[in-house]
Amino acid sequence: MSMAAKYLGRGLLCLLAVAIMVPVVRWAVGDHYLRKAQMARAEMANHPTPEHLRDLSGIAMQNIGWALDWDPTSPFLIRYRWQLRDDLRNLGQVSAAGLDKQRAELLLALRQTPTWDLIYQDLSILCVNSGQAGPSYAPCQPTLLTALRLNPTRAYYYELRGDVLNASLPMNAPPEPAQVEDICRNYGRALMLIRYPDHAAYLKVAGRAYDNCLGLTRDYQVLRLLNPWFEEDFVRLGSALARLDDAAWERVRVPLIADLPNGPRIHEYRALAQTLGKNGRPADGLLVVRAYLKANPDDPRGWQLMLGYLNAFPDAFGDEAVREAVREALSSSRPDPKHWSLLAGYACRLKDYAGAERLLRTVLELHPGSFEALAALGECLASSGQLEKARLALQKALTDNPGTADVWTNLAEVDRQLGNQTSAVEDVHRALKLDPNHRRARLILKKMGVY
Repeated sequence: MSMAAKYLGRGLLCLLAVAIMVPVVRWAVGDHYLRKAQMARAEMANHPTPEHLRDLSGIAMQNIGWALDWDPTSPFLIRYRWQLRDDLRNLGQVSAAGLDKQRAELLLALRQTPTWDLIYQDLSILCVNSGQAGPSYAPCQPTLLTALRLNPTRAYYYELRGDVLNASLPMNAPPEPAQVEDICRNYGRALMLIRYPDHAAYLKVAGRAYDNCLGLTRDYQVLRLLNPWFEEDFVRLGSALARLDDAAWERVRVPLIADLPNGPRIHEYRALAQTLGKNGRPADGLLVVRAYLKANPDDPRGWQLMLGYLNAFPDAFGDEAVREAVREALSSSRPDPKHWSLLAGYACRLKDYAGAERLLRTVLELHPGSFEALAALGECLASSGQLEKARLALQKALTDNPGTADVWTNLAEVDRQLGNQTSAVEDVHRALKLDPNHRRARLILKKMGVY
């Protein structure tokens, strides 16, 4: 082989090595500067002083600029610089000037990666923030719709589209029904996609979505497009819709209650019932409670919800309604100690001492030694003046479960009324050992003159 051929071969190998190494070096150096920019951007999120913020923003912009010097066509770096500029604009560090240049940079990134939905998202945000799109935001719609087409599972796109559509409504004319439906539908899709992954983000989006949609309509067939799910959603709906006139409310009431989640999701039912009651519709709130009982007949919490609701609105229902609910609960539920002890407590507060004692002794026949039943029996017997029986029941309750400050306090009060001051002081000290801040226990000591 001639010398010329050898040198030619070596030259070609060198060129090949350079062709391979240059992109690698460009990427490595660009990545180094990108990491520095990311570190500065992360510190900017920690609310530094204005002087420190200016220093950090300068470092971040300088390093991302150097990264782009090494890899000027990288769509990721171009997009990152745009995000950084947008952060600084939101922090008041830079003006909105140079938007055409930013748009040109994003379009360059788009040419490199034409199917990357995040570039279309950034172009949409840039369009909205520019203030040049006009009241209809028509120029912003195509890029946002393209982002949705490329990635229909990203909640933020639906949220942004709902915001854009809401902002584009005419100021001096009522919106078309189709426009309102489109806004609520997009918000509803966003909320459905983030329902469980991020509850904090859900609440943030839901607040704006419900405010905007409730500001546009009271038509529940449209509002249900928001896909209400959590108790906060039903509180918002209940607060707004309960103020409708009676005829309009009648059209809303049945579908609203029907949309409450299936299964033992008692918090949503409680939230809606309480909201309706507080807004002047206690009878309709009771219908919500009964809807829960009908859907979950074996859940004892339903009767607790019923009795709690009736007691929360005494002017609307009165003691007789509570007595009827207790009787209904006893005839339709299984003898669960905690549940029946709670019902007995309601009966006792209504001074139906004989009924409460009969109920609790039935529980004890089925569940001998039940702590809940013995504690409730002792409290009820004490309220009816049967102090010796009360003392015996409370002592039995504490035999197997001595770790409850409330029961020790009840026993102390019984001993005090019986004149057993030494025992009463010991009982109070037991309660305070479990709960040093127990107010009722300290009050008993004060009654006895012990400090």
